[in-house]
Amino acid sequence: MESNFVIDSKDQNGNPIYSELLLPGTFNNGTTTYTNDTLSVDFFTIDIDTFNLYISAVTFDVLESNLSQQDGIYRPVTVNFNGVAHSFPWYAGQPPIDTIAISGSFCLNGIITP
Repeated sequence: MESNFVIDSKDQNGNPIYSELLLPGTFNNGTTTYTNDTLSVDFFTIDIDTFNLYISAVTFDVLESNLSQQDGIYRPVTVNFNGVAHSFPWYAGQPPIDTIAISGSFCLNGIITP
């Protein structure tokens, strides 16, 4: 199983935000950290207006996770997160020098794929 979310919203300044998360397994209560050392570089991406970011490390603190195993829908999942983001693209195989701290939260009803 994997947890795959698409979040389309606005930031605190009204700029459009588009996020995609593709994570192995399901969200369980507690804290879990993911990095691009063990997952692909695009396991979590965020586009803010025209600024595109990939997340190299993120920690999710899952406060509530009510997953229906029958239909694969979270009813709901409530998560705080923080991590490190970088802009695309990489040049000559080297990561960019910009490092941006990210943090936020979401509460979703969502579908996971088997």
